[in-house]
Amino acid sequence: MTRKPILVTSSDWHLRTTVPASRAEKSWFDVMDKRIAQLKAAYPDVAIAIAGDVFDRPDPPSSLVSWAISSLKGMEIYTVPGQHDLAQHRYNARHEGAYGALIKAGVIRDIDAGQWVPVGTMRNAVALYGQPWGYYDLPKQDFEGMFRLCLLHKYVWTHQANCYVGADEESNLSRMTDHMRAFDGVAIGDNHIAFSLPRIVNHGSLLAMTSAQVGHVPKLGVVYDDNTYEAVSFPEIDAQWQGVALQEKTDSILESLSAMQVVGADFVETLTMQAEQAKGQVQVLYYELLNHIRKCD
Repeated sequence: MTRKPILVTSSDWHLRTTVPASRAEKSWFDVMDKRIAQLKAAYPDVAIAIAGDVFDRPDPPSSLVSWAISSLKGMEIYTVPGQHDLAQHRYNARHEGAYGALIKAGVIRDIDAGQWVPVGTMRNAVALYGQPWGYYDLPKQDFEGMFRLCLLHKYVWTHQANCYVGADEESNLSRMTDHMRAFDGVAIGDNHIAFSLPRIVNHGSLLAMTSAQVGHVPKLGVVYDDNTYEAVSFPEIDAQWQGVALQEKTDSILESLSAMQVVGADFVETLTMQAEQAKGQVQVLYYELLNHIRKCD
């Protein structure tokens, strides 16, 4: 008997207007259009649950918000916010910015932290439990009679191949035994390296954006009508990349600049600190950027 998908999980879409420096396509809107069409074709009329970071930043240009409302409308989408969706990483700001615009437009349904939301019909239903970025309390009450799936945005890893150097041991999946008792499945976002274990799917970013992701194959999690939850590989179609040398240089700079959004100091002061700590060609690029900013003042 053929199993029927009743819910698909994903994470880390990082919708944006600009083409990532390591990619060679001319229009990122075209890339996103193709990816969304690919998802719709693979799982028509199936609800989607996104484990955070729908957007790459909380306040993108209005053109991206307009595109997202138009492209995603008609899909049944449930979400929790990741830190990239939140202004100044404040959970209470989730109804602001681009993420909030999609909520108000009825394009996505935000699942409150620590709340259960039933999805589907009584015959084929999933109970989604919201654990957005920074809110990881386990449910105080069980939700019986449905497949219980946790939608979690938290950096989680299993071994050195899927974590950054110096990753916190507390974020190792082995420390999540309470989650495995509380839920039938866990859909995870934040770690852009895809991996899966029985009943657990860390999806990885839906679109590859950095040189480290050449060959990256994200995963989707699929809940079937027999109450199983499995990972499915979901490769991009015809991803195009810049040369390796340029990828490595620009990714290093862009990752550092992205981190600056949470620094309270003046931007130029923070950028100067980054330049002083850098070495070699990366340091030269920082100082060239600083000189350009000062010329524009």
